[in-house]
Amino acid sequence: VLQRSYHLDAPEQDTITLGTTLPKGYVSQAAGENTELKNQIINKIPEQISVTQEQSLLFAALASASVGCYVTIEQISGGATITYYHDRPELDQSQMVRRVTGNGVFISATGKDGPWYGVDKNANALFETLTARTVIADKVKAGQIKSVDNSLTIDLGGSSLNMNLDDGSKVVIGKDGFYNMFGESKNEYFHLIHAERVVLGPDDFKDGTATHLYTLPEEFSGKNVSVFGVINEFTAVAGRAISKISTDYVYDSGTRKVRAWISANTVDSSFNPIDPVPPAITTATFIALA
Repeated sequence: VLQRSYHLDAPEQDTITLGTTLPKGYVSQAAGENTELKNQIINKIPEQISVTQEQSLLFAALASASVGCYVTIEQISGGATITYYHDRPELDQSQMVRRVTGNGVFISATGKDGPWYGVDKNANALFETLTARTVIADKVKAGQIKSVDNSLTIDLGGSSLNMNLDDGSKVVIGKDGFYNMFGESKNEYFHLIHAERVVLGPDDFKDGTATHLYTLPEEFSGKNVSVFGVINEFTAVAGRAISKISTDYVYDSGTRKVRAWISANTVDSSFNPIDPVPPAITTATFIALA
């Protein structure tokens, strides 16, 4: 039986008390009935408590239940023993088996042949489920991480970080940046930016075009790169007017070189297309994104 005490004047003193009597029949049979016991206990646990508190109450119930086990001791050479703790009188017929050896303590929910979980003699542990209030580690290796309420799932496999949200969308972060997926719709975002400013005079233009060659930083290696040009300043020579202006580029991913060019010309005040003249000053910025 669970009891919860409330202190209206001191909420921090609220307590949850677990009774010590549980039906033996639930834990004296096979593993499936142990699961039934677990589910009954969980259903009695008050809402709005943490996962750790929930598991703590469950463990308290299992520990306080008046349920014993059977012991089989196997003698091995040299006088050492292997001890089995099991849930049925005959070891061969048992489902829940604990095996204590010189190599560690091992647990099986499917009989004496395993598969086994537990802790070995070198302090390495293998568990089906690990619940902890705090985990402190120098390194964590995982394939998937989920939030307690299952609203966020983070997949760590492959070359990208995938976060699945409860609204059905997905956020992907990889070497080429990150993007959001909403069904078949994909919104991409860039995470690298490089700006190259160019100042050109009339002598830099040939047949109306000026070319500028530069190399992107190493962090752009192997990335999908886009470049666009912005004209910051365009000044025509005296008596001339703007005829055209445009920018374009070619990118070599192997060398990280960008060949950018500006096409610009001016005409006389009558807009006579004959004998176009380059602008006096052209200032442009080429922005690379990846």
